[in-house]
Amino acid sequence: MAGTPNRRTLLKGALGVAGVAGLSRFATPAQAAVSSVTKYGINVASATIYSERIATYGRVNIARTYYTGMVPTTWNASKEGLSDAKRVQVSFKSDPTAFAAGTYDTTLISWLASIPEGWTVWLTFWHEPNDELKAGQFTADSYRAAWSHLSLVVRNQVSLSPGTTVLLAPVYMGYQANTASGWSDAWVPLPTEIDVLCWDCYGNPVKGGVRGVYPAVNGKIDPCLRVTERLGFTDWGISEFNAPKLKYDPKETERVKWLEGFRAHCQDPNRATAPQLGPPSIMLLWEKKTAYPDQGFYTEATKSWWRNLITASP
Repeated sequence: MAGTPNRRTLLKGALGVAGVAGLSRFATPAQAAVSSVTKYGINVASATIYSERIATYGRVNIARTYYTGMVPTTWNASKEGLSDAKRVQVSFKSDPTAFAAGTYDTTLISWLASIPEGWTVWLTFWHEPNDELKAGQFTADSYRAAWSHLSLVVRNQVSLSPGTTVLLAPVYMGYQANTASGWSDAWVPLPTEIDVLCWDCYGNPVKGGVRGVYPAVNGKIDPCLRVTERLGFTDWGISEFNAPKLKYDPKETERVKWLEGFRAHCQDPNRATAPQLGPPSIMLLWEKKTAYPDQGFYTEATKSWWRNLITASP
């Protein structure tokens, strides 16, 4: 797949010569913030869910929240502000071409400037763009141009509150990273523009539905690590992970085994795939009771597994 020089050439086509030359003006990505200790978090959509998380697990270390459109003009403490540790990953969407042209700069800059003191925000433009890119809803050029513009705004045009950090974090569907027809390196912004490359990985059975077997953990994350490595990123993360509740596992014993196995493989310094990358800087659980695949936690087995992780997380 395309290496860094070809990706720069593609970006040149999207932004023009001046846009590529301007890459040198970007601040150095916060790769120095890579930690050998993973921080864990969970999805939180409302103040009610936040209260439930606190009651069940004791804390919300990193919250995960979404906007279906642009972020608001002002920080919403009842949405992105729901973390007792002042950490959140926020995803938002807008037309990539319009965004890259600066159409939403006033809104974006206002929101960024309103982030309270001391927060760390992982900011994601168009979470999981795989399907839209494959369907031609927008092009790789326009998507990357939007990230280039976001990087320029965050690093050069905003005065953040004291002690506040904004990390740029694109997120992709991990299960497509190992399919020749389902993935393109050209989708990913340059390492000079973003801070952490993130993936969503689920242990959904390939066959059998609720009666299926959990997949091998290395088969879920190793393809993502290979992409991360060859594109030159040193910081990576998991923005969503879980495995569904299955029919034959009412006590969720096998489920916890898979979840812990996946987590351990991501942490393992001796794994065969890209060990030099180290552990992920963040791992965010997606927990919600839904129809199949049901990612809700029902038993004390799963709840205590997560409670122990989040209690010990830095």
